[in-house]
Amino acid sequence: MKRNKINKRKIKSLQTIAQRTYGLQKERIGKHTYRTAKVHFEDFEDHMMRTTALLDVCILALESEGKFYSKILSHKSGDIAIQQALELVIQLLPHEDISKYQQLIHILEEDVEALGLPKKLKKLIKMNADEKEKNI
Repeated sequence: MKRNKINKRKIKSLQTIAQRTYGLQKERIGKHTYRTAKVHFEDFEDHMMRTTALLDVCILALESEGKFYSKILSHKSGDIAIQQALELVIQLLPHEDISKYQQLIHILEEDVEALGLPKKLKKLIKMNADEKEKNI
């Protein structure tokens, strides 16, 4: 009787653990299923420091004959390990943030040649520039 209660409690505990959303999560993109992991950064400085550290490791690996991969992957070359680290760095780059930043700069600088500048704003900027030329 006591053993049955213990087993039920174990099963309940295991189910609770299994329902947590930690670790690699399945994500379906198109026809492919990937495992995704979350990486938390305190701020942009923390993000840049960690990304830079990954790049530094790649540089050290390229400059030396040392092996930076585990014994389990000993059949892989060091170049593959470096390539994968560089691919990770590329994935960690804040592409959307960079794009938004560039759009903000184009608007503030009134760059009418920039792609993505709203048409109405572009028209207003050109009209303003034309008026300034007429006044000169």
